[in-house]
Amino acid sequence: MAPPAGLNKPTRRGSRGGINKRLNPRRRVVQAEKKVAATPAERQERSDFWRVAVADHVLNGKDKVLCFYGGATSWPFSNHSKSPFRCDPHGTVSCSEQPYLIEQARHFGATDTAEAIRRTTNPGTMKTLIKADKILQAQKVPGHPKYEEWLKIREGIMSRIVLQKFTNDAKARRALLATGNTFLIEASPHDTFWGSGVSRYVSNAKLGPELPTFGYNRLGNILMQVRRRLREAEKGRGGRLNAAAPGPSHSH
Repeated sequence: MAPPAGLNKPTRRGSRGGINKRLNPRRRVVQAEKKVAATPAERQERSDFWRVAVADHVLNGKDKVLCFYGGATSWPFSNHSKSPFRCDPHGTVSCSEQPYLIEQARHFGATDTAEAIRRTTNPGTMKTLIKADKILQAQKVPGHPKYEEWLKIREGIMSRIVLQKFTNDAKARRALLATGNTFLIEASPHDTFWGSGVSRYVSNAKLGPELPTFGYNRLGNILMQVRRRLREAEKGRGGRLNAAAPGPSHSH
């Protein structure tokens, strides 16, 4: 499966996340694999996940791939994209990252941080507030009950927020539906859960039968789930769309 024209070229972000643009494509992929997987077991798990995902995509004739991360081309797919929408129970929010981080802060008992996130419209500031909260960060460690609980509920929370975003923002909804059956990938070089764990250049370098070991791309999968629900609702098969209900969740 060949990537869309233009997506397999190095970008200004090509060197982010520790990927060396001067290496040939295969060496870049090897370097990316080493960066995103801590153990052989984790590397194999991610590899199996991506091979199944892309194999299903190819077998169903969905031959296009869209990698998004940062910049104007990421709108409206990125959680950082400025796209005000009504998100219950938070009211109007500036982007989908805002209600997600508010709920994260509240889950860990950081009410002051949640309120500070609510008052800003800058996604970078929101993440800085989360990282600066020492009480919250002290709980975000493997084995802590609050953290283990958060790992179980975070994807459902994100699904609910993204569904509300594309239900309540008509312009964003049209943009998502216009992608048709395109396979959506958040090509974040820093995130191996919500994104691919490598830059958009490397994400397209070997997108095929010999797929390298990337992250789980959970945000990309949620977007495709929401797209399917919106399409079914528009055709009348899904009835009235309940934007407050989370989409199907797949844990890894």
